Amino acid sequence: FDRGMIMLANKDRDQLLFRTGFGYNSEQLRMLNSIAFHLNKSSSRGVFVVAFHEQRPFLIDDVRDLHGKLSSRSLSLIEKLGAHSFICCPIICEGNSIGLLAVDNLKSKRPLQQSDVSLLMGIAPMLGISIRNADLLQTKERQFHSTLEVLAATIDARDPLTAGHSKKVTEYSVGICKTLNISEEETERIRVASLLHDYGKIGVPDAILKKEGRLTEEEYDIVKTHTRKTKDILEGINFDGIYHNIPSIAAAHHENIDGTGYPWGLKGEDIPLGALIISVADFFEAITSKRHYRDPMPTEIAYKLLRQHSGTRFDSQIVEAFIRYHKKQQGPFLSCDINRPKRVPCRTNVSLRANSLATNGLSEDISTEGMFVSVPEPVQEGTIIKLHFSLPGVDAPPIEALAKVVWTNNNCKKAKPDFPTGNGVHFTEVKQPSAETLYNYIAQVDGGLTH
Repeated sequence: FDRGMIMLANKDRDQLLFRTGFGYNSEQLRMLNSIAFHLNKSSSRGVFVVAFHEQRPFLIDDVRDLHGKLSSRSLSLIEKLGAHSFICCPIICEGNSIGLLAVDNLKSKRPLQQSDVSLLMGIAPMLGISIRNADLLQTKERQFHSTLEVLAATIDARDPLTAGHSKKVTEYSVGICKTLNISEEETERIRVASLLHDYGKIGVPDAILKKEGRLTEEEYDIVKTHTRKTKDILEGINFDGIYHNIPSIAAAHHENIDGTGYPWGLKGEDIPLGALIISVADFFEAITSKRHYRDPMPTEIAYKLLRQHSGTRFDSQIVEAFIRYHKKQQGPFLSCDINRPKRVPCRTNVSLRANSLATNGLSEDISTEGMFVSVPEPVQEGTIIKLHFSLPGVDAPPIEALAKVVWTNNNCKKAKPDFPTGNGVHFTEVKQPSAETLYNYIAQVDGGLTH
């Protein structure tokens, strides 16, 4: 056969969509990708639709015989494809039609015969089984990754201040991988390991994890056991294929390249690449987020700390890759050379969304790193929220940002008595063009204050 295509029913089984083909030029492929055959319309009585519903093949010797039976749109498609005759047969699996296989001869001019129909009817069931198996594998893979997401979320959920930590570390780790042009297979392995890197903390008491203030030496030793516990727990999961060494990667994220880390004191090349990457991502996310014993660190200072530890604690190449990635993601939002971000007055209406809950508030001030929003009922510290607001006097689209609540003023607790009831939030993601709009606004407003 000179050309062939496979069309599959969509999830709702109301359309046949082109999935793959051979022998078509780029323009023909573009056309095929843009069309759909409707399966649920009474007016749709084309050969493909009938073959799908009635589960029987068709051999069309001359497409001119179809005039009067097809819509003008279908006839136009046949003409543009240059088809003169074709065979189509249903792809059936477990008694249900799931798609169509269609072929034609354009160059060879060999007439299509009934034996060709028999051949395709023998191939189609094997295609059906293969497609069904692929669907099952995809479903299994989705379930696998959903389970991993839930496992990671259960650890972060123990403390509101660490909510979203594993997910953010994973995002940073994947960003480093892409910056370093690491293979897709290795990136996927590192992604899963970073998602589960702290799972051993399930064995660390809440009294230690949520302690206000610095840990004692004994308490810190207990926290350090989470790496070994991570390995022990993850080894109980049947990781195979590209995931086979996930437990070792996840458990080594506190190893230092100079050999001073834990739990095994690994050094240099003995530390898995994935663990070195997760180490940088984990450190940055931790120090730039609110914790029970300290406020979040400004981004520029966090960059400096990473560089100070390059060559001893962290791999220098990975540190620089992360900083390039992070600055590129944030744009000028983080490019200004400041240790203490400039804060300027900014009174504007702000929409906050946390999970399925939404509320409106009024901002008091803003900086490149965060803002204060006055709301009647403050959101809990550590919550990841979505913000939507317009900057006063600025002719630009509204700012959209992701942020984490880092402190709260409410009836029971006044983190900053000079402020009204509300939340102090730290921006975690401001994409372009919002980042540039925010940076320009702060740079142009006179009378900046300092935190």
